[in-house]
Amino acid sequence: MDAKPSDFNNLHDWQEYMREMEEKYFGITPNYDPDKRPEPRPELWKEIDDAEFPANRWLVNGLFPKEGLSIVASISGEGKSILLMHLAKCISEGTAWFDNPELSVEKGRVLYINLEMSRSEIQRRGRKM
Repeated sequence: MDAKPSDFNNLHDWQEYMREMEEKYFGITPNYDPDKRPEPRPELWKEIDDAEFPANRWLVNGLFPKEGLSIVASISGEGKSILLMHLAKCISEGTAWFDNPELSVEKGRVLYINLEMSRSEIQRRGRKM
């Protein structure tokens, strides 16, 4: 299915589509039950400061963590899409980003979703890489 924003009438439809894509491309089956989530509780700074955490694992060495969320934001036309298309290509191939050994990546599967460009524009830009 080639999705575009007009295909979804509400948030529930979008969430269902994303669940289907996660299962289709990554074998992820949702077992999240919002009714069983723990109640949020405040944490004291001392608790956080005293906690022992494992070392960060990186998707792109020192730049994009493997866990969590990364946001790339800028004004229109600054090259975010091509930058992230190139990153997706490098991750899928397991090659260093911009051929820079300091930006080594962990090879993995990539699901690239772009709801702004046409498929032909994605193809055109992808062929330039």
